[in-house]
Amino acid sequence: MKEPTPTRARVESIEAVYWERAPRPDEDPVVVYPVAGTGALERRQSFNRWEPETDGGPHFAGYIVELAPLG
Repeated sequence: MKEPTPTRARVESIEAVYWERAPRPDEDPVVVYPVAGTGALERRQSFNRWEPETDGGPHFAGYIVELAPLG
């Protein structure tokens, strides 16, 4: 495994990623996958590694963080 490279950067933007999940037809119904076309991005000013979810709503998948290198 490659060693991490220290990086100094400024956060330019943060977006929370959400999408619907469902099993694929004729496959194990316990295994779910992102459903094409259901993705949504929500802009954030900050984050704390937790996003609220509602029953039956889109599921939180992660963050997209855009960085601008410093120096």
